[in-house]
Amino acid sequence: MLLHLLSVVTALGTDPSLHLHSDALGVAIDLPTGGEVIRRPGQGGSAFLIRQATAGEEVPPSWSLLLESITAAGATPESCLREVLEARLPADLVPEPFDPIVLSLQGRPAAVAWVERPAGDRTALLGWMAAPQALGRCLVVSAVTTTDAPPSIITALEASMATTRLLDSDRPETGLQADLARGKEALNLLSEERLRSLSRRQEVLRIYDPTTTPPTELGYGTLAYEVARSSDVGTPVGAGAPQDQEGLLATTHLRFVNDAEAGTYTDRVQTCWVSWDLKSEVWLDSATQREGDVRTTTEEVGVRVPPSVGTPAGQLLVVRQGGDHGARATTTTVPGDPWLPRGLRWAIWDLIGGQPPARAAWFVWDDSTATPRMTIRHDRWEGSDTCWTWAGVEGLPTALRFDSNGQWSSARRPGGVVIEQSDQETVTRRWQEAGLRLR
Repeated sequence: MLLHLLSVVTALGTDPSLHLHSDALGVAIDLPTGGEVIRRPGQGGSAFLIRQATAGEEVPPSWSLLLESITAAGATPESCLREVLEARLPADLVPEPFDPIVLSLQGRPAAVAWVERPAGDRTALLGWMAAPQALGRCLVVSAVTTTDAPPSIITALEASMATTRLLDSDRPETGLQADLARGKEALNLLSEERLRSLSRRQEVLRIYDPTTTPPTELGYGTLAYEVARSSDVGTPVGAGAPQDQEGLLATTHLRFVNDAEAGTYTDRVQTCWVSWDLKSEVWLDSATQREGDVRTTTEEVGVRVPPSVGTPAGQLLVVRQGGDHGARATTTTVPGDPWLPRGLRWAIWDLIGGQPPARAAWFVWDDSTATPRMTIRHDRWEGSDTCWTWAGVEGLPTALRFDSNGQWSSARRPGGVVIEQSDQETVTRRWQEAGLRLR
């Protein structure tokens, strides 16, 4: 709900929120200023589509970028690029030779080509960059603009390509394994005493879009922590919950506005329990869409059990059911190491005493897509009060803000939506002024 992340590259002075990071494609890249992600892997394809953000559909974007990782027979940048161009261009438009470049940070080689092609009464300018990856794959970044576009656009597209960072062969000191090791160290600091320090904490959350005048209220709710038993989660019978024991319970009650005029809202309740040793957890995530008297509910139950003789690496069982047709889907997997418990997603840095690591990563359960899956969450700190965090297919980061005491205070999601700590009086007043139903 609050989280998603990315590393901060400032070589070109770009906004960190426009630095895209994808473990699925094995790439990180700075996007041109003014870009927005239109499509992500799993949303109608296996690529990222980024284009210039415009004022409305009547204004066409002047540029776009497509990021994809394809299977390629070529082992060099030139052979990979030639393979792509021969498959996508008429033979007479395939240029030779290609321009070699060196990618940002690691010195990995890539090849670039620009081609002009008639497009109605204008001439399209098409750019491609290809860079070999591990396991016989090739990263392809393709750009589209026009020959009459301002020179600054072409410069921005070329500069964006030059910031590309391949994630399949990171340097040991900055790579994924080092980040996961730091994440594990952070979890090792979480003693029972520190976890108990969250007990009886309750926060009121306001979710809104600050880019409109007045700001548009999108949701509100509460986040609370308490000492509880795993049985208090209330998972359905047969879910396979671990032996009843004491631990920390995080509970969120949230209401989202789907369509204010139609009176459509979604109420979401999440109860997430984790044992003091962080080896067992149970969660129940229930979302009910309400439109008049019509109710549609979807539930997700998660159960993680510790290593045992039968399951030496532990096991995670996730059952999702409900919706319009009451479908049921079950996923059983081995949780990655280190694993960030669901109930600590919002509190991990509030619990860490002293200076947090500059970078860290964990395996998490990603429920942001139609088909949930295990993924990796990355965190990168900028100063002492801002942490960029991203996970799953989101690509762009959420900016987490912390107060002078090191406690989470707000989060700005990709696209500008803000989740912040507030108070019941402020939330009630804003919702009433907007004519929204509180319950």
